[in-house]
Amino acid sequence: MGKYIVLAHMLGVFRYAVVMEWTRGTWLPHDINQLQDHHLPPLSIQLMLIVRLRISKCPCIFEAAPKSATIAASFCDEWHNHVLRYEAHVICRLLLFVTLEGMTMSELLTFFQNQRDQMVDFLNTLINYETPTTDKAHVDKMGNFLATEFERLGASVTRYPQTEVGDFLLAKWNAGAPGKPIMFLIHLDTVWPLGTLAKRPPTIDADGKLFGPGAVDMKGGITLATWSIRGLVERGELPSRPIWVLVTSDEEVGSIYSEPVIREVAAQCGLVLVMEPATKEEALKTWRKGVGTYHLSIEGRASHAGNAPEQGINAVVELAQQIMAINALNDLRNGTSVSVTVVKGGIASNVIPDHAEAQIDVRTMTDQAWSNIQEKLQALHSFVPGTKLHIEAHHARGPMEHNEQMVRSFAQCKAIGERYGLSIHEDGSGGGSDGNFTAHMGIPTLDGLGPQGDGLHALHEHVVVNSLPRRATLLAAMLKEWVCE
Repeated sequence: MGKYIVLAHMLGVFRYAVVMEWTRGTWLPHDINQLQDHHLPPLSIQLMLIVRLRISKCPCIFEAAPKSATIAASFCDEWHNHVLRYEAHVICRLLLFVTLEGMTMSELLTFFQNQRDQMVDFLNTLINYETPTTDKAHVDKMGNFLATEFERLGASVTRYPQTEVGDFLLAKWNAGAPGKPIMFLIHLDTVWPLGTLAKRPPTIDADGKLFGPGAVDMKGGITLATWSIRGLVERGELPSRPIWVLVTSDEEVGSIYSEPVIREVAAQCGLVLVMEPATKEEALKTWRKGVGTYHLSIEGRASHAGNAPEQGINAVVELAQQIMAINALNDLRNGTSVSVTVVKGGIASNVIPDHAEAQIDVRTMTDQAWSNIQEKLQALHSFVPGTKLHIEAHHARGPMEHNEQMVRSFAQCKAIGERYGLSIHEDGSGGGSDGNFTAHMGIPTLDGLGPQGDGLHALHEHVVVNSLPRRATLLAAMLKEWVCE
């Protein structure tokens, strides 16, 4: 009740309250002056305003427990000469409901706030596993650690053995329960080479930022996925629905080995939660650009640049003209960028080059733009007679569009979060993630559910420690309350 009294004094500066008709013929005036005309004590006025504001969010307000009548009686003495006894009784029932409702909605957040230090310890443990994508042995060490943790929490764990990268894992809770699974999508690998920890061990500064290689991308997200499940297990609240965690190990190199597994497993799910970090403002990512890398190679004919230049077919000249044609495909206003980023050509200054090549980075906001650019790149034609072109797509991920399905998914996430006292916001990213695969398949997907932080792939990479309880609360609440389409 105390926090509502404090809030009441804060709300006292407002001139008007939300107009609310009472179901049994009683009402509260919409103008604060009308309340004052009744000569009510200031605290009573403010409490009544709070009731009205809360009613607008709680249509079922009259379902408050009958026990509240005893609490109402304690207020009647103050209000006896100012309002009807019935009105005082109803108001106090409402205040009791508001108080209990507020306590219930914040209880899960309080639980995870009390778990914050343990979450930090767990995150430090994960950071101290160095997991560069190309070092299978080290990545598997962390994978084995997580598999053990998942099994302790009651999961069955299936291993997908790999030869080039760390093994993939699929942990399942309530595998036989009805309904489509909710799946966490996480990756073990980081961009940091072995030996980075010796130079940059995990540290927490005075502002509550935890620094360390891989802290935010994505060992913070792994921590949250694990602890949201652990919290529900410890509280006896793990819902009787299928909950999966898919663990991959090659996201930082384009998911070239895990893409088929991601697609196969995600196709069975009703919701995919991608544990990439939130934005610096702690927003989810409800759109990502499609990301594609293309390789263009050009074949010409070599010749001596001094003795017989006319006999050569210059591949570099052809590449120069192709670069101009490719650059013309940009539509930056609509979110489409086509960038030639790396070029090579020639072997010596006195030789007409017979080979040239370029790498092309493509980013689009929509499927339509994605398909359009693919078609135009495949339709490139030669400018210099005698040259031959070959273009090949590498590591293509279609866009995660902000479409109607995404709007519905975010709206449900936001509503769940707000019921637990959280403010949920959305943003997007020009970079891709494994969420691009699942969203492009038409699977409901939400991304950026990891912790707040900054510095991905940079020396200042960090997690905001205080965001861990908030995100764990959101994830746990979604596991309990999400309704699949």
